[in-house]
Amino acid sequence: MGPRWWAVIPTHVHYFTRESVAVALRRAGFEPLAGTTSPKTFTFAYYASRLVGYSGLLGNSAVRITEKLGLGDRLCAPDFRDRMLFVARAPG
Repeated sequence: MGPRWWAVIPTHVHYFTRESVAVALRRAGFEPLAGTTSPKTFTFAYYASRLVGYSGLLGNSAVRITEKLGLGDRLCAPDFRDRMLFVARAPG
């Protein structure tokens, strides 16, 4: 999605799935014990503004609706499952 990706950061060069992280941990000798995802908290205004990169009409409408409802500064924390935390046991 290039520059339209809602959380694009130039240092992001690898994207993992839960399975690929577990495989990498096992190959390094670790035993994966648990894995979870966590939400990213931003304001409704931020999320609405990011929609503009996908669709100008949709994004601009979302921005206007967010402003009209007074939700702009309100926090929103959806879990897009793109930030992961794993717990693994070291060898031995």
